[in-house]
Amino acid sequence: MRQFSEKLYQELKDELEIVLAEEVSSAKRLTTTLLIIRNKIKKLREFVKKQPFNNEEEEINFFKYIKPSFYSLLIYQLKLFTMESNKPCSDHKKLKAYYIKEMEFVERFFKHHGFHYEYYRLDASDLDNLYFIRGENIQSILMPEIPEPNQEFSTCCDHLFSKFIAMEMLRDTLLKLIDSFSTASDSIGEPVMEMKWTGDKVNLAEIIYGIYFTGQVNYGKTELSTMIKWLGKIFQIDLKRIYSDYKDIRNRKVASPTRYLDQMRTAMLQRIEDENAYKPTVFSGKRAE
Repeated sequence: MRQFSEKLYQELKDELEIVLAEEVSSAKRLTTTLLIIRNKIKKLREFVKKQPFNNEEEEINFFKYIKPSFYSLLIYQLKLFTMESNKPCSDHKKLKAYYIKEMEFVERFFKHHGFHYEYYRLDASDLDNLYFIRGENIQSILMPEIPEPNQEFSTCCDHLFSKFIAMEMLRDTLLKLIDSFSTASDSIGEPVMEMKWTGDKVNLAEIIYGIYFTGQVNYGKTELSTMIKWLGKIFQIDLKRIYSDYKDIRNRKVASPTRYLDQMRTAMLQRIEDENAYKPTVFSGKRAE
């Protein structure tokens, strides 16, 4: 189960990165992303149906961690589209106020589900047999209010945990959007130098993937597609084919796969060596103290 789900989830992430990097309308992007996610969830459901869980521990792990990781992406994409579709087309102040209200809604959601959100955040396990085993129907104040679940592929809390993950993702997105307004207002009046990448595009691809694989931006939580869009905008270059560039890098036979990064390293070491080289002291006629 674990091997299959991890492979399927990685396929999902890879396919979504390609779609999210494309310059298309938000409606078309949503349609494509939902189709991809639902297709993977369908495969996950079919696998569970054909391969029953070996024990309760495996079942709990699936409905507590594995299934929510897939469903959270579905919920997040829908909420993000709704939020962006309803945002005001006006000045920055109104737009920032709109995102702040959206953030308040997210925080209210967490407070409304305070007990279960704390259970989720603490990764508690005391009630796992109640929350993540199919068929459990115990009336208790500790049970969340949820629609009638699919008995074969749902438990009382897996959907709520999916929403927790999705809402945390939405909160992170909102924080970045709100922060971008602060950054923009701080830099008003300051001259901004335009930067344009004039080297080979494949060299920039090496840099981007190097930054991404080493997790140097936002503590390693930034999506590759977001980083590609960001650097493409900064350097004024079309990076739509960067995934193909990465395949070319990976398939290099003669030269090193990291050819440009190797050149950077060599150039930097040479510069440091030159600057640290011995230079004779030039006396000004005064005695050194």
